[in-house]
Parts: sequence; structure tokens; C-alpha cells
Amino acid sequence: MKKHTEMISTLLTTFIVILAFQNCAKHEVANPKIDAATLNNDGTPDGTAGDIVDSSKADPKPVSVNYSENLLISMQNQLGVATPSAKTLAAFTAGKGQLSAKGPFNNVETVNQPMWGAITTIAGEFCVDTINLEKAKTIGTAAAPGPRSFFNQVDFTRAPASVSDTARSDVIRRLALAVWGRTETAAEQTLIKTTLDAILALPPVTGTSVAVQTENAMLVVCSTMLASLDGVRN
Repeated sequence: MKKHTEMISTLLTTFIVILAFQNCAKHEVANPKIDAATLNNDGTPDGTAGDIVDSSKADPKPVSVNYSENLLISMQNQLGVATPSAKTLAAFTAGKGQLSAKGPFNNVETVNQPMWGAITTIAGEFCVDTINLEKAKTIGTAAAPGPRSFFNQVDFTRAPASVSDTARSDVIRRLALAVWGRTETAAEQTLIKTTLDAILALPPVTGTSVAVQTENAMLVVCSTMLASLDGVRN
């Protein structure tokens, strides 16, 4: 059990670090992040003003992240979680001291390891909230998208192997639009899929149901994308 947890933790940490460096190198998006509420059922922006992502313009801002007063609201809007759970609010309260205090923007020195640890924990709880909300909604298909915002084609009652490559790509695309405000690059999709495959290849934890394994796999994808630099930067 311990070995299994350590392997997932190592993969998760590596994943976040690599995504952070990739996000830091690009800054392709000039427009604000797209909220989950503005996405169509197929995961695309609904065409309202402010939803259009113009990747031809570079974002000139130095790297910085949302300060503590904004992080909670930002994650709520990105994932469309109207009411965070008690565990999510507790994680935010516990980690608030590690987050950037309100002050000068665009200061790269505000990014540090303790802060990222707190952000990752908060992101994980928000993703648990999101998965619980999505599980209560009807599952969709590629041809007939359902009411879910992110995990449209994921059957949370079945094993991770039931999540097709198409379904995984759909999850990544929907999360990228809502969390990063843009579509993912080919390199990012490859990285996320490779990491997900590595996690799915691990032997199941003794006593863990296939449903929990599927939830955990989607939790890794959601939390790492939400906690990545493009997910939390100003």
C-alpha cells in the first residue's frame, strides 16, 4: 500500500513540475480563463463575448499566481463548483498561510515550494467536489454529449480500462479550456496521457473497488491541471 502511494505521489509531483515549466515557457493566451459555465456540452466555448481564445497573442506578464483571497474564487469558477465542500474549505484555511498574500502582482518570487504544496492540496479537494457533482449527472457519449462539464464519457462505476482514449482526450480538452483558457498543446496532451497510463498500469490497491480506481485516475488529471502554473497564474 505504502509503495503504491509513494509511486503515485512521485508521478504526481513530476507531472506538476513538468507542466509548470511547460506553462511558464508559453504564455500564449491573451484572454481570461474560460469558466466551466461558459462551455457547451461538447466542451467548446459557447461563443459569448470573452470566451474566444486568441493564441496568436503572447501574454507579456511575468509569472505570478493568484493571491490567497482570489484562489478559492478562481478555482470555484474554473470548475463550476458553486458550494465547496467542508473538506475543501478546510484545506484552503489550512493552506492559506502558504499562499501569496494580497500585494504587488506579477512577482515571480511569490512562487515557492510550500505555496505549491498548498495549492495542490486545495486543487485536489476541488477536483473531488467536481467528480462528486459529475457522478450525479448522466454520462454522455462522443456523439451525444450529456450534461457533465468535464468527465462526459467517464463511467465511474467501471474500471479505469473502460475509459477510452477518446474519453481521456475529451476530459483533457474540457479541463484545458476551463482551467487554462485554451486548448492543450500536443506535448501537454502526450504528457498527461503518458502519466495517466503510468498510474493506470499500477496494480490496484488491495480492497479498492474499480470505481475508486477510476475516480483516482480522473482526480490525478484534474488536480494536476488545476494546480499547474497556467491554472493558478494571474
